[in-house]
Parts: sequence; C-alpha cells; structure tokens
Amino acid sequence: MSIVIDIFWNFPLYYVAGVLSSMIEGLYETIGKTIRDQRKQKKLTQEVLSGLSGIARTHLTMIENGTIHANIETIWKIAQALGVQPSALFAQVELDLADAQMMSDPSASAHAASEK
Repeated sequence: MSIVIDIFWNFPLYYVAGVLSSMIEGLYETIGKTIRDQRKQKKLTQEVLSGLSGIARTHLTMIENGTIHANIETIWKIAQALGVQPSALFAQVELDLADAQMMSDPSASAHAASEK
C-alpha cells in the first residue's frame, strides 16, 4: 500500500522528471540534426568537419545521431568550424525544437497560429 501512496503522492514529480528527461533527449537529438543540416548545407563531409573542429569523426557521428551529449566546448568548436556563431547555431536549434513540438502536438500549432 505504501508504494501506491508514494507513487500517487509523488506522481507530479515523476511526471515532471519524465517530461524533462524526454525534452533533454529531444534537445540533444535536435542539436545533432542541426549540426548535420549545417554541415550538409556547407557541403562538408564528417571527416572534414571533424578535422576542422578537432574532434574525432566517430564523436561527430554520435553527436549528429544524438547518441552522445556534446558539451558546450565541443559545440563551440563545431560551430566555429562551420563558420557560424554558436549563438546562431543554438538559435537554429531553438527553431527546430519549436517546429518539432508543433508537429508532435497539433493543438500547439493551432495555438501558435491563433497568436499571429
């Protein structure tokens, strides 16, 4: 019985932790996708971008796939190698996250459209 009470009592905490966890995972996947899109837009291979940024190609691959979480220093190096400001890279990540949220939640896109 105490487990049921614990789960019921702490449900908001469990729910928030789960939502935050999925948001963070979505963030890293979106960072990777944004880096990959920028790299392809500039017609760079992973080998070239990894060389310019000073990281291993396999590391870059895992970042682009969202399987590992790049720290801010690595993202900074990648942005510099892409010839973009890190702030511009993060601005694009923010836009991509908003687009992904609107695609996954139709009510969010209806709400956003009504605000315009």
